[in-house]
Formats: sequence, structure tokens, C-alpha cells
Amino acid sequence: MRHKWKALWARRPRLSRKWKLARNLLFLALSAVLILDLLDWPRLTLYGSFQKLEAAYLLTPSELVYRVDREGGTAAFLTRGESWYTLGAVHTMDEGGETLTRHSPFLTHILPADQLQVALFPIQGREGETVAVAVGLPEGAAAARLELTLEDIPLPWRYEVSEVSSLRRVSVVSSEQFTAEGEPLEEGGMIFLFPDHEDAHPDDQLCALEAVYQDTNFWEAPPPLPCRLTVWDAQGRELLTWEGTTAEDAGLFPY
Repeated sequence: MRHKWKALWARRPRLSRKWKLARNLLFLALSAVLILDLLDWPRLTLYGSFQKLEAAYLLTPSELVYRVDREGGTAAFLTRGESWYTLGAVHTMDEGGETLTRHSPFLTHILPADQLQVALFPIQGREGETVAVAVGLPEGAAAARLELTLEDIPLPWRYEVSEVSSLRRVSVVSSEQFTAEGEPLEEGGMIFLFPDHEDAHPDDQLCALEAVYQDTNFWEAPPPLPCRLTVWDAQGRELLTWEGTTAEDAGLFPY
């Protein structure tokens, strides 16, 4: 009986070199999928990591509406879901974060699409610009103006640490107003860009908006700030004047 099995094994079909190579490649592909699954499928792009976190909070499907990039592997994303907007960012960490990529995603705002709110992006752009979004605008909105009024903003903590002697002695502008015109989005809402104006201040004076961002933790959005929003239709008729504060950080992280 044993000889019969040996004879059958000896007569088994033999794979050619090409098919052996294909078999080995298939084995490697399946092994890679298994390894990625064990590592919780790290996403290779910043936006991929952001989408993964959205999915964890059941905020999918969604479409990318606006993106702000900053040096050092950091980007903020605004997406539109069925009845909401999601705002957040992804940092590339020196240590920690997701396996392989070191991405650290977080969500700062979930904004109902039919509710009037203004939210600041959690990071400033490469050119130092500050970005805000307004959602839930009245029907027929064609133009808008957003004003931020900042008063008595404290000096960022890092300037107050006595051990850091390399930082120059500075103060923050006591009162400052920022104004931006809205850019309509195809998905609804409007984007507002506040350009960097560091050159408008002397070397020993810090822009109030810059001070707010410097004093905000990298995984958070700035705290609620006083703002005024005015909206017009295509004929220039005023539809809305709203005064309030920018939206509060929701603080959503990976489980």
C-alpha cells in the first residue's frame, strides 16, 4: 500500500518554473494582506488615515471638499457626508501614531449641514493662512463676509517658559479684527481665507490669530472665537447677519 502511494506521488503533475513563480507571488500577496490585517490596515496617505478615522465613527461615505497642507507631513481635511460636514487633520509624528506611517488622525468638528455654524480649521497652511468654513447657510447665498474680533489674547505658553531663552520677548496685539470674503463650495457652505500678515507687526509683537494657534494643542482646533457672519444673495440683498462664536472642538480620536 505504501508503495502505491509513493508511485502516485511520483506521478503527480509537476509545476513549470513559471507556475512555481506565480504560486510564490500569490503566497507573498496573501501573506502581505494577513500582515496588514494584523496591523489594522495602516493607510499610506494622510487622507487615507483621515478616511479610516471617519469610518470608525460611521461618518462615511463622504467626499473631500477642501484640504489645507502644512510642511512636515500635516494636512487638514473638510469632507461632506450625506447630511454633515467633517473637519479634522492628520499629523505625521516623530514617534507614535499608526504603525508604519506614524500618522496621527483626529476629528475636530462634525457639523450638521442644515445648521448654521462657523468652524476654524485645526491647522494653518504653508503660507501661514488661516482657514474657516461656514455651513448651513440660507438658500440663495452667493456671497459672504466673515469677521473675527480678537481681544486680550494671552501670550502663548512657550514664550513664558523662562528656560527657553532663545525666544525673543514679545507681546500680543491687544485687539485685532480679521475679515475674509467667502468662496462658495459646490457642496454648499463657504470657505474663508485669512492671509498671514506677520509683516504688518513689529518684531516684538505677535499677531493675535497667530498667538491663538501657537497656544492650541496640535491635536485640537482653536477655542471658540467671537465672529460675525454676513450673507448676501446674487443680487446683493442681505440674507443674514449672525453673531456668535466659532464651533467648539469635538475631540474625536482613534479608539
